[in-house]
Amino acid sequence: MKITRFCWGVELSRAVIYLSIYGQVMSAIGAIGAIAILALPSILGLHQDADPNLLGGLYGGAVFSMLINIGWFIFSHTLIKRNKNNNMEGVKTIIKIGSHIIGSMQAIHFAILLIIGLIFVSFGSSEIVHVKLGGIIITIGG
Repeated sequence: MKITRFCWGVELSRAVIYLSIYGQVMSAIGAIGAIAILALPSILGLHQDADPNLLGGLYGGAVFSMLINIGWFIFSHTLIKRNKNNNMEGVKTIIKIGSHIIGSMQAIHFAILLIIGLIFVSFGSSEIVHVKLGGIIITIGG
């Protein structure tokens, strides 16, 4: 497969520059957001009043987000470095790897949403809220 044009007819090397810079900027913004979530309970003084499970979930989500953003930054940096070295085979390999990772993560995410929605509908209380919420989640995940 020969790729010379990409993204609305833009040359591959130029599209890679745009994608890698976008990835670096967005990963930096995401890392700042994760740091803000880590600092939020301390800033708001929630440590003494908040549920420990809520804080654990908040910190766990922030650390997970930080790891994803660090990986995204490294991926984008590797992509731009290979593009600057004019290593088009390496660029194509990185793009394929990234596409597989993104596709796999989306499939896993939507499968989890589908399962959670089915649990809400099947085992939720008789309140209509759980049935509606489960239906919405099933629609998004399925």
